[in-house]
Amino acid sequence: MNYPAIVSESSCSLPESLQDQFHIRVVPHSVNINGQEYVEGINITDADLRKLLHANTGKVTTSAVNPRLLAETFESILRQDRSVIFVGLPPRFSCTLQNAQIARQMCSRPEQIFIYDGKCIGINLGKLAMAASQLADSGRTPDFIISQLDLLRQRMVSALWSSDMSAIVNNGRANELLKRFASVISIHPVLTLTPDGAPQLIRLTRTLAQGIDALIDFIKARGMAPGEVLCIGHFESPAAAAQLAAKAREQLGTEQIVILEGGNLLYLHLGAGSLSVSI
Repeated sequence: MNYPAIVSESSCSLPESLQDQFHIRVVPHSVNINGQEYVEGINITDADLRKLLHANTGKVTTSAVNPRLLAETFESILRQDRSVIFVGLPPRFSCTLQNAQIARQMCSRPEQIFIYDGKCIGINLGKLAMAASQLADSGRTPDFIISQLDLLRQRMVSALWSSDMSAIVNNGRANELLKRFASVISIHPVLTLTPDGAPQLIRLTRTLAQGIDALIDFIKARGMAPGEVLCIGHFESPAAAAQLAAKAREQLGTEQIVILEGGNLLYLHLGAGSLSVSI
């Protein structure tokens, strides 16, 4: 059997250029906007979905990746005489891992499909997929790749600053009363994930400047080893990302910084103007 193929989901926030570079197949979630279901790459483009999300003020929900779509992706890889490693969101955020297990049993050779819980979101999930791809390209076995992902995941950290509480309300994560309360006092939470993938509040802020300071403090507390790359994610806020990068260079002395625009799934939950950092 040839080297494994890496599959992830659209919450990994990898742009198409990195998907192509690392040969990662990304299977989309579905998004329901006011009763209409959209699936990126199937009945709507990524850009058009972002426009709908930006313009929408009604109820928006997401659904985990469809098991049949996953099974079709897995089976197409098995037909190439390759095994599959699927890197997905932790169960507390999505039932995609459960759906991947269902899809695995729908395939002709389920023993050649390996399901990995990333226990992270956003670009860190994408970084796991990229690391898996590099190891696969070097001829490593699925068991070895998964053991290395475990080690990498233990070192990774990320934090998110949400600029728009209404996004959390619109996708059902909070109620209308909280939305009104937050809009009056301008609450912008800074969140991280625990090692088992649970969200944890770091700080409540009121301004972008406070949010940037909180993210810088988070990086300082963790520290950066020589050679580590700081990834900054933004959601329609390149200027804010540039401010964060400049402050990171000034206060942390790091020059290895990559700025990426976040994908639609995190955009939906965090809102335009939000920022993230990951190491």
